[in-house]
Amino acid sequence: MAQRLLRGLMAVGRGEAGRAVLIAQEAQQGILRSNAGRACGPLVRHIAAFHASPASLHFCSHAEERAKRSLQARGNTAVEDLPESQTVYGCRRRIPVSPQKLNVLAKQIRNLPIDDAIKQMEFSPKKAASQIHQVLRITKRNAEYHHGIEDSSNMHVRESYVGKGRYTHGIRRANRGRGFRSDKPQAHYFLKLQVGPPAEKEFEAPSLYTRRLLQRLDRRPRRILNSLE
Repeated sequence: MAQRLLRGLMAVGRGEAGRAVLIAQEAQQGILRSNAGRACGPLVRHIAAFHASPASLHFCSHAEERAKRSLQARGNTAVEDLPESQTVYGCRRRIPVSPQKLNVLAKQIRNLPIDDAIKQMEFSPKKAASQIHQVLRITKRNAEYHHGIEDSSNMHVRESYVGKGRYTHGIRRANRGRGFRSDKPQAHYFLKLQVGPPAEKEFEAPSLYTRRLLQRLDRRPRRILNSLE
């Protein structure tokens, strides 16, 4: 039983969230029956709750699928009834760019088909667009090979957001023996792809100012000078 708990803690250190959850569930049942259940039971429940959090789901999709396949090979019928995942996660940490600059690109591809999002990042002149372009292509490839999604082009960007990373400081040297502090920000990028077309946006009624402006243009339409009309 101690070996199972040790394997769960090692999986926590490697970031294999799906494996840690399954190991913690197996170890929890045996530990609670033993004499040390009162001491180790809260620790095991804490490990399982931590890796079931939304932030950890970006890392557990591939590890969880491998753990399910290993349990199915051993004849565990309880895992075979689980539905197939139609959602694929991707992320990239410690990108050398500020979160504000990366968030501009993250908002640009929200609710877009995966192929259109890849094209937007491929031809974007911004430097950080290459990082998001690589994450999109890798996540699309993982959907085909590791999640069994045949038509990965039928996916859209469900979520695309940015997290703040570590800020490091350096020295910017200047003339006359002077020096200034230089900031080196880092950001984390998280992606969620879902099978199916993107959801249609609800129609929003124009504001009072917009309605009055349209009425004014209808009464006196603007004429383009030197036009062919």
